[in-house]
Amino acid sequence: MAVISEDHIEQIIIQEFIDLGHSYVNGASISPRRIGKGKGI
Repeated sequence: MAVISEDHIEQIIIQEFIDLGHSYVNGASISPRRIGKGKGI
């Protein structure tokens, strides 16, 4: 029996929206507290 993780479900849903014509941007790319940009938590 295969284990389904939250990440697996998220990737499937993201791909479904992309297939419908929506664009996807990773949350880390649009976060006001971008990691690695000197604005750490």
